[in-house]
Amino acid sequence: MIKYHALIKVAELGSISKAAAALGYSQPGISHILNSFEEELGLQLFIRSMSGITLTEAGEDVLEYAKQIIVFEGKINEIATSRDHLAAGVIRIGAFASALVSFIPKAIKAFSEIYPNIQFQIEEYQAENMVNDLKTGRLDIAFIASRKSYSNDKDVPVGYTYEYLLSDKLCLLVNKNHPLAKHDKVNYDMLKECDLMVPTTSWNKILKIDLEHEDFASNIKYIATSDLALFSLVSHDAGVALVSTLESPIKFDDVVLKEFEEDTTRNIVACISDVNKAAPAIREFVATCKGVIADGDFQVNH
Repeated sequence: MIKYHALIKVAELGSISKAAAALGYSQPGISHILNSFEEELGLQLFIRSMSGITLTEAGEDVLEYAKQIIVFEGKINEIATSRDHLAAGVIRIGAFASALVSFIPKAIKAFSEIYPNIQFQIEEYQAENMVNDLKTGRLDIAFIASRKSYSNDKDVPVGYTYEYLLSDKLCLLVNKNHPLAKHDKVNYDMLKECDLMVPTTSWNKILKIDLEHEDFASNIKYIATSDLALFSLVSHDAGVALVSTLESPIKFDDVVLKEFEEDTTRNIVACISDVNKAAPAIREFVATCKGVIADGDFQVNH
């Protein structure tokens, strides 16, 4: 495995001597490892010059796979060094904001009380980026929201397992002084009269309206990847925002959530790659999420 570590470190530092020092090897030792790796592959991985060392195009391609190998090596070591496969390790989570402010914190707390030596790395993601990072091993679990039910195996991408968790609804966040605040419910047509804020334009698929159509495109004033930013903007009466009912724990005194007359129900699933689905800690955490959801007030009533 040292050849992969050497490739990554030299690419990162641009210097064989610096890479050797970082890895605890001599400079001739790292040079020999890299030369042997190039001979093994029959490829030139680096361009060496007086100014330093850089990757060739082939080297760039090999580097991406080397990084994945190192990630999976770490996962194997986590399993191998764990006394009961749940005693230690790291769970890497990617999730959208509404999941991160609702059931995920409760699940982490419940899980950590039983398995205190498991660490969590948590990142807020947009859905379109999560599956790729799951594939490369950067994430262990991706929490995804979609109109699809994933009840049929043909809807689940090959190489992944999708565990249904719950359903929520998309709603409109408005300032208490906004004209729409007086309505019990709102509808899509009302959005045409508003300054609209969205997390991403990919919400077209969930709302079943074309936000990029001329009737809506000019109304989209802000695209903010942070849901907290959306709440703050609405609090300052900068417009209205599309958010999830799961985000009701975020408290701003001068904003209210309004449900749509149309059906905006979506399904939330935990996505696990086939590489990870057998890992005990991963499976146990998903089970903990299901338990927390069952015990809490998260499910949407249909």
